[in-house]
Parts: sequence; C-alpha cells; structure tokens
Amino acid sequence: MKKFIDFELYKQRKNKFYYLFFLIILISHIIKANQFIHTDMNWMSFPLVSVPDTVLFLVLFVIYISSDLTAIEYEKGLIKLPIMVNGDRKNLIKAKILTIIMWLIALVIFDIMLSFLVGKIMLNDGTVLISDGKAILLGGVKLEGIRAFVSVFFSEISIILPLICLAMIIVYGGLVLKNASSVMGMGFLYYILSLIGPEKLKYLFLVRHVYKIPSLLIKGEFGIELSLYIAISLIGILILYFVNISYFKRVEILK
Repeated sequence: MKKFIDFELYKQRKNKFYYLFFLIILISHIIKANQFIHTDMNWMSFPLVSVPDTVLFLVLFVIYISSDLTAIEYEKGLIKLPIMVNGDRKNLIKAKILTIIMWLIALVIFDIMLSFLVGKIMLNDGTVLISDGKAILLGGVKLEGIRAFVSVFFSEISIILPLICLAMIIVYGGLVLKNASSVMGMGFLYYILSLIGPEKLKYLFLVRHVYKIPSLLIKGEFGIELSLYIAISLIGILILYFVNISYFKRVEILK
C-alpha cells in the first residue's frame, strides 16, 4: 500500500498544474482583502468572507485531480503499469483516493491559513468576529481572540467533507467514462447545477454543503439542517469509497 501511495505522490508532485491552484487561491485572497482595506473588517473575521470566494477553485481542483488520477491515466495508458507490475488493484485505487484526500486537506488548510495571513497583513488587528458589521455571538458571548481563531478554523475546515464526497463522485465518473473531457464536463455541470438548482433539492448538491456547513457552524446553529448536510457527506464518502474499490477491481483495464 505504501509503495502505491509513494508512487502516486511522486507523479502528482511532478504535475506543476496542481500548484497553480495554490497560487490562484493566494491571488483571490489578496483581491478580496483589497476590497475591505477601508472598512471595519479585521483579519480574524476575514476568512469568513474570503474562503467562500475560493470555493470555485477548490471544486475545480477536485474535478481536475480526480480526473487526472483516473480518466487521464486511462487515456494515456498509465493506469495499466502498476497493475501489470503488481496486480493489486484494490490497493492501487485506495492509494489514488487517499492521495486525493491528502492533497485536498493540504489545499484547504493552505486556503484557511493564507486567508488569516493576508488579512493580518492587509487589514486591521481586531480579533472580535464580525459579520455584516456586527459581532458574531455564540451563547450570547462575543467570539474573540484564540476562541475566535479556533471557531473560524474548524468551521471553515469542515468544507473538506463535501469536497471529499464530490471527489469520490468524480473518481467514479473517471473509472466508468475513461474520458477526461467528459468527466471534467460532468463535474463542472454539477457545480453549475449546485448553484442554480431548486432549493428543495439543496441536500443533493454538495457545493451547497461547502457554503452552508461553515456558515451554520460559526453561528452555532447545530440543528437538523447542519446534521443532514454532514450526514449526507459522510454517508456519501463511505458508500462511494467501497463502490469505487468494487468497480475498479472488476473493470477491464489491460486491453
């Protein structure tokens, strides 16, 4: 298993396109901070308005990396090599899924911490969390200092769950369709539908989870809506994880 993970990471580290997303996120935060220079926005609150602006880039990264490790490798014939050498399909697909998750966690943490850093450099030093010019209260108490930092970090990092679930969907699409253009098109269409789809279907659109889960967490709204968003993402990850492994073990590859 470790050899597969090392092999996948080696290939991915050589792909300079991955690092472009890190640069784009940096530029996005700088542009966003520039809009708040002459306002009461402080660095502690900045991630609450800046990280949501990077969701498109996070989704595009998920679509690209999930397609790159499945459909693009099918097209180039690269997916055959480790199977011909080792024959262990189960650990190969596990390694692909795990490295996608590793990259995604790294990018999301980078996104959040960079938003703090850009805010610290470009905005004022206030540490009381604000939204629309008003202090955010949790249990009737203002969130500030280290408590505010922890609240923002953990509310924003929650976006990893629906993004991983989305990655599992794209991986399955890549394994089935074996065509990168089709898979990326499918992923982007799903993103558009998530934005314009009817409200009554909101729980089916994972991109909406990415926006809603942090918003509900930071406000302390720990109700049914939040529970459903989290449960759907977790259940989706578990089901699709085993579906992907099962499908990859039996699909024709070596033709």
